[in-house]
Amino acid sequence: MKQLQSDKCLFLIATPGRLKDIMQRMGEKLIMRDLEVLVLDEADVLLDLGHAQTISFILSKLPKQRRTGLFS
Repeated sequence: MKQLQSDKCLFLIATPGRLKDIMQRMGEKLIMRDLEVLVLDEADVLLDLGHAQTISFILSKLPKQRRTGLFS
């Protein structure tokens, strides 16, 4: 997580649950304003289980200008 704080993050691949956990724990220390591509794995599982708010939380904290891929 220390590397996420200091390095410029352009491309991020994660599962939604783990990414939400990291974002909540790091709070304002996690700066992702330079993010260009977000890839979420296992996103279909969250949507099937009714956890669309997890995806919404993640997307609300990221730059509006980015490419997003949701994979299963």
